[in-house]
Amino acid sequence: MRAKRERKNRLMYSIVYALTSNRNDHYYNQMLVSILSLRKYMKEQPIIILVDEKTYETLNGERAEIYDYAEVVKVDTPNQYSNIEKSRFIKTSARKFIEGDYLFVDTDTLFCQDISIYIDFSAEFAFVEDTHLSLIKKETMDLKKLKKTFSTLGYNFYLEKKYYNSGVYWAKDTIGTRNFFEKWHNEWKRCQKKGVLVDQPSLNYVNREIGGFISELNPCLNTQISGVTGGFKYLFNVGILHYFNGEGIVSLSNKEMINKIQRDREQILDIIANPSLCIKDGIFISRGSVKFEFMSSETFRLVLGLFCKSKSLFSLINFFSKFIMAILRKANNREMVYTRNIFGED
Repeated sequence: MRAKRERKNRLMYSIVYALTSNRNDHYYNQMLVSILSLRKYMKEQPIIILVDEKTYETLNGERAEIYDYAEVVKVDTPNQYSNIEKSRFIKTSARKFIEGDYLFVDTDTLFCQDISIYIDFSAEFAFVEDTHLSLIKKETMDLKKLKKTFSTLGYNFYLEKKYYNSGVYWAKDTIGTRNFFEKWHNEWKRCQKKGVLVDQPSLNYVNREIGGFISELNPCLNTQISGVTGGFKYLFNVGILHYFNGEGIVSLSNKEMINKIQRDREQILDIIANPSLCIKDGIFISRGSVKFEFMSSETFRLVLGLFCKSKSLFSLINFFSKFIMAILRKANNREMVYTRNIFGED
């Protein structure tokens, strides 16, 4: 009886994506990888893709493959909007285009198992905390950016409040969720007019203003892996890996890798079969360590900025740094020996 009940639950809701894409970007291929990983574990799960008019016109030729896996729903969006704006326009109004309960999933995701076991079907509107960290634990620069955004929008900043990630969310078909979406969409449009195109500030603002309508989604449904995240502890039971565009820890965040889906599908299918293959080798730096404290400093950000944007100036500074280090080593400075040990030098 339990197996039948679980299958019934799977088919009682849809997986929903929002896609705004042209033939020159990688977002269609990124979504295709996500859907192929979903289909590996949930072959009968209903999938709905919300697209704008221009994206809809591109879904032919090799891009018509998507119709083999999903229902495509065309959404009217303002013609003057960029693809980024259209994406947020659709995302913040998605509830009115979908009948029934659904789980919304961003395109930069990878399904790692049947995720139905992690869904609380009684929840109305559920999200995972952004980067799995409270605001007070977020990196200094992230907080500065967020405070600046809040200031631009005229929002009060509450450090003790939870800040939710909108990349994956559960939405039950209720009057409450429909009312929330109407407020969220209207608030996002206000933010958009002030130049803030992202949708999380408006989401969290509306949630706070109406007294906390959002509940907690199982973190395994939105296991966020980026440079600074608390998501690593959920990797053992990950249901959906959210790897973020542009981050370097997961190979799929590289658009060149994603675009291999059209010319080297076997490599992508290998990753879908064994998701650990997409996690790059690297060094994990724990919070509270000396390394992390240094990497959170303005000095580190300055040097990193020079390395990325002015290699010649960085090389000059690096040359003098080597010179100073050589002098200190010769002087057998104990403090510097300690520093070298911390950073793993011989």
